[in-house]
Amino acid sequence: MTSKAHGDTLSASAVLCAKFATITKPRFIVTCNFKTFRIYDREGDQSGKTYEQIELAEL
Repeated sequence: MTSKAHGDTLSASAVLCAKFATITKPRFIVTCNFKTFRIYDREGDQSGKTYEQIELAEL
């Protein structure tokens, strides 16, 4: 036997999962190690280099 609260939690979880499934992923991802920035293009040509790198000193 399940309680109403348990059923509500499962229902809310199902709604959240459905919403996250429709969220689009970002095209660009930026990473930084406080010296170098890397900009990844997820829709770019994946056959070679997958990122552009910029040194902090270049900015």
